[in-house]
Amino acid sequence: MMYKPNYKTLLLIAFMSALILAFMPQPGKYITQTTDPTDLGELILNKEAMISPDQVAQWLMEEKPDLAIYDLRSNDDFAKYNIPYSENYPLPDFLKNSADIINEDMITVLASNGDNQASQVWLLLRMMGHENVYVLQGGMNYWVESIVAPSEPGSDSPDSEVFKYAFRKAAGASLSGGLSLTADSGEKKSSKPKFTPKKKKKKKARAGCSG
Repeated sequence: MMYKPNYKTLLLIAFMSALILAFMPQPGKYITQTTDPTDLGELILNKEAMISPDQVAQWLMEEKPDLAIYDLRSNDDFAKYNIPYSENYPLPDFLKNSADIINEDMITVLASNGDNQASQVWLLLRMMGHENVYVLQGGMNYWVESIVAPSEPGSDSPDSEVFKYAFRKAAGASLSGGLSLTADSGEKKSSKPKFTPKKKKKKKARAGCSG
C-alpha cells in the first residue's frame, strides 16, 4: 500500500506546533519567525521533511557513521520492536533534552508510530534552527509494512516494483528481519559506531600532580 500523507492532519500539526513554540519559555535566538500554519504544513509536505524507510534501511546496511535515529515512542513500544541502532527518547524526554541530543554533524531521523508526532518535533527543531533533521515517512508502522514484512508484487507488476521488493526483503534479512530486540539482543553484529549525546569535557589533571 502506498503511503499518503493527510494534508489536513499535517496542517493541524503545524498549527499546534506553532502554539507550542509560542508558549515555550525563552525559546532562544535560533527561533525563526515562520509560524504561519499553512507555511509550516507546506514544510512537512516538502520532500526535505520526510525520508523513506528504504533510504534509512540503505544507510543502515552501509553502516553510515553519521546517522542518528531517535525513536519517540514509549519505552514499552520500543522494547517490543525498533529499528536497529535507533535510540529511544519518549517524546517528553526528547523535547526536554533536545539541546543535548541533537548533533548538527549527524543526520537525524525522527520516528514515531505514524509520522504525526515526529513531524511536530521536526517543525519545532527546524524553527529552532536545526537543518539536518528528517521524519521517517509513515513512522514505525510503515517501516514494518515496507521493510519488515513487504508485500510481494503480483506477476504483472513492473520491474521497478519487483526490484523494490527484492531490496526490501534483503534489507529486512540484513537488519535482523527489520526488528531489533534491544537489550536482550546480544547477537547483533555491526561495526557502526554508536552516537552519544554531547557532554561537557572534564579538565584533565596535569602530569605530575597528585591528589
